[in-house]
Amino acid sequence: MKTLQTGMIMLYKLSETDVDRIRGMTDPWNEVLYRERPRRGNPHEIGQVVPAIVVCPHAGEDQAQTFNGQAILDGECTLWLTSVPRGDEPGQWQWPHDILDGAARSDMSEPVLLTKAPDAS
Repeated sequence: MKTLQTGMIMLYKLSETDVDRIRGMTDPWNEVLYRERPRRGNPHEIGQVVPAIVVCPHAGEDQAQTFNGQAILDGECTLWLTSVPRGDEPGQWQWPHDILDGAARSDMSEPVLLTKAPDAS
């Protein structure tokens, strides 16, 4: 079984709660209510797939497929994710090769983790 490692990039499907949190960060009323400049970013939708960086993979058999991390959004925002389970529903993550073109890809059996830049030769 593949294991999650810190620094891996997974594909995360935004949930309704996630989209509400993003709207809260980008709401122009933040400046009036909280004296915070709203963050700029494009709208996001429930079920939209975004990259998520694994910050803390969970250990143990029952948690081997969950992690804490950061979803990278189109704009100035990131979204903190906690105990994200693997799956196909909003609020869950998949290996990148499991979601490409909407179908599993058999030619990519393992995720690629870059630990250093390739040689420029």
